[in-house]
Amino acid sequence: MLETIEINKKIRVKMSESDYLDKELSNEDDSSARYEFLDGYIRDMGYATDAHETLVTNFVALLHYLLRKTNCKVYTSNRLLYVEAYNRYFYPDAQIIEGEPINRLYMKNMQALINPALLVGVISESSEEYDHVEKWNCYQSIPSLKQYVLVSQKEKKVESYRRVEDEWLYVSLYGDNATLKVLDCEITLADLYEKVVFEK
Repeated sequence: MLETIEINKKIRVKMSESDYLDKELSNEDDSSARYEFLDGYIRDMGYATDAHETLVTNFVALLHYLLRKTNCKVYTSNRLLYVEAYNRYFYPDAQIIEGEPINRLYMKNMQALINPALLVGVISESSEEYDHVEKWNCYQSIPSLKQYVLVSQKEKKVESYRRVEDEWLYVSLYGDNATLKVLDCEITLADLYEKVVFEK
């Protein structure tokens, strides 16, 4: 029987790192069954709402267009991230790499990025504490990270943590007229939330 624990009302199953990577590798063609690895336990990614998927699509499309002539590359939520300091694997909703991607290699084509410049999370009511606390604590340990963006799917609200020297500057933005600075680009919340239908 698999050992489980409950954290923040989520059941986490105990699993070794190699078993986790084998499991993700066997599911590489099935993006509906993905898990994050949290130093010995796995966490189910859960259900993605229409608002969530629209926001991820919009963000990735906007970033790809704005950064198309730079040395940056945009990755979608299917790209695995490894945080070495905490021995954890995550699936951010979007990632930006500056320059060449650096990967932690497993077997075959199983790779996890380790040098993101920007990470994006679309938060729900159930994941809000997890994204703000547990993930953010891990992400701060990534040397290459310059920015972490949290996007609400309940309202037009975006939060941003930007690294300035050795400090993280926090900004919270609301409404259509607000503009989010992403690395050296700017995105309006009106564009980011285009076609998003908030659930009642």
